[in-house]
Amino acid sequence: MEYSVVELTPDDWHRYRDIRLEALEHDPQAFGSSVAREAAFDEVKWRSRLQPYSAEHRQWAVFVEDKTGKLIASAGAYVSEDGVAEIVGVYVTEDARGQGLASVLMSELIERIKNSNVVGTLRLSVNKEQSAAVALYQKSGFVITGEKKEMLGGEEKVVVIMEMGL
Repeated sequence: MEYSVVELTPDDWHRYRDIRLEALEHDPQAFGSSVAREAAFDEVKWRSRLQPYSAEHRQWAVFVEDKTGKLIASAGAYVSEDGVAEIVGVYVTEDARGQGLASVLMSELIERIKNSNVVGTLRLSVNKEQSAAVALYQKSGFVITGEKKEMLGGEEKVVVIMEMGL
């Protein structure tokens, strides 16, 4: 499969919205939000999620598109109140899975965060039932640091907390 890692700007908000709503629809158990909640976001909210990293917008986003320009994978991160980069929204479309794109996403996102010299630790939470995702994150250098219960897709699930030092 031919693909490219791409950067989106706030003007690409509709492309981001489409893949995000698809992720929430197809894998609700993987996210702490819902299609209903995010479908109600206005253009300003979607644009704000694509602001480049700055002192005001302490966030990163990575996307992969296929040769037709369709977004097929996405991941993001933001600096939490405790100064850790929280990785969120890792998603690969169903038809693009099994081709290593999640590893590409994670490598690119980790590199961008590392190069920013803003944080020393990355953290993420993943549904414990998603064993392939847990394995991907471990392969990327994350270690399990705990577990907690969280509402995902309208159901209470056990999530694994994973961290990685930079």
